[in-house]
Amino acid sequence: MQTVHVPLVSLQPTGSRPPAHRGGTAVITSAAVARFLPDLTAHINGMKVAAVGRATQRALEEIGVHADVVGVAGGRELIEGLRPEEALLYIGASAPSEGVVAALMQHKGRVERWSVYDNVQPSQAAASLAEVGEVDLTALTSPSAAWRYSRLAGPEPAAVAVLGATTAAAARTAGLDVAVCSEEPGLSALAAAILEA
Repeated sequence: MQTVHVPLVSLQPTGSRPPAHRGGTAVITSAAVARFLPDLTAHINGMKVAAVGRATQRALEEIGVHADVVGVAGGRELIEGLRPEEALLYIGASAPSEGVVAALMQHKGRVERWSVYDNVQPSQAAASLAEVGEVDLTALTSPSAAWRYSRLAGPEPAAVAVLGATTAAAARTAGLDVAVCSEEPGLSALAAAILEA
């Protein structure tokens, strides 16, 4: 089996400042937050922290942030599981997933957003994907990668292997054939699921 890596996602810092009024629970849906905010502890001192997944929890721990709540599903499920009257500070992508946006809009308590990174398409993504040519299976690790692949892969994209139910849902919505779905987090789990298929 030959493997080729074509980046479809590039995360870029926004440089935005935190909101002036903070309090309640900081909701963090991506480990990338720790990469872009190594001084996060100073900004959320005294706040409860809710994180999506063990990878995000580990990344936060590496910069000294303790996650009080760790969700095992997606961001939407994490937000919906918090107390409805709780004030929330969402820290993450400038364009979060549709599920996260919906949950934030439906939340009854005060919601503030701190967009610390943008999810952009690498400039060479289309050319790199075209250069690879036909493949048997494409591995996708995020909803944004699924959407980009569906737009760039041409009229007959290869079946996909995806990481998690949220990415699987995005891939199906984008019209892709999901052949493999790893429910366990991490690239090793996705690789194992592909080899088992």
